[in-house]
Amino acid sequence: MPAELSYGHLLKQIETGRLEPFYLFFGAGEFLRESALTKIRETCVEEATRDFNLRVFYGDKSGTGEILDFARSLPFMAIRRIGIVRKTEALDSETLQSLVPYLNDPPPTTCMIFIVSSPDFRKSFFKIIRDKGRSVHFRDPSENKIPEWIARTARGLGFEIDAGACGCLR
Repeated sequence: MPAELSYGHLLKQIETGRLEPFYLFFGAGEFLRESALTKIRETCVEEATRDFNLRVFYGDKSGTGEILDFARSLPFMAIRRIGIVRKTEALDSETLQSLVPYLNDPPPTTCMIFIVSSPDFRKSFFKIIRDKGRSVHFRDPSENKIPEWIARTARGLGFEIDAGACGCLR
């Protein structure tokens, strides 16, 4: 079984524009997950074509046909489409199973991102994504790493914060 894709490796893929055809984002680290999604939207889909090439689905409201129609369609005046399926856990087993053929032969012009809080890797849909090394586990930082994480996040936003302030914020 291949290892999970690290957040750092995912960021490198985003920066180089070399996204895989699909990913599974899971875990409690909502801030990092949403940061990664924002980077993907801003870096990999031009603003002028986002209305055509970026789509968000919700597992409790979208069906397989709608998701697959988007995933298999060619991008409009762009090199790639991005589909984000939130609440993937709301898709029933039969629906997840109907997405498996897509995972085995995805078009190179679409990147589908399936988001779930806690995947059941006994289901073939989640197992295939993990086995292909395309699952990213977003974790909240451990208690002793929070001040370091706050400082790094502040630097990323263009701010400088001292260690004492970081300790108080945690």
